[in-house]
Amino acid sequence: MKEYQRFSPDSVNGSDSTVGLKRNLEKDDNKIIVTTIQKLNNLMKNEDSLPVYQQQVVFIFGECHRSQFGEVQKI
Repeated sequence: MKEYQRFSPDSVNGSDSTVGLKRNLEKDDNKIIVTTIQKLNNLMKNEDSLPVYQQQVVFIFGECHRSQFGEVQKI
């Protein structure tokens, strides 16, 4: 997150929880959202219909060799 902020101040939303991730996805501010694969996986397991599911998004996985798994990998 620090690197994104250094490049473009106030361009990133982070979250401390799955609830925070959901809140960030519902915002209409076009900021980059930084999260963990675990939070994303938990959100997708528990939320059947979020508006973001109907939008085009880009996922960038850091250290994907150890963090991609299960249903999330099928996206």
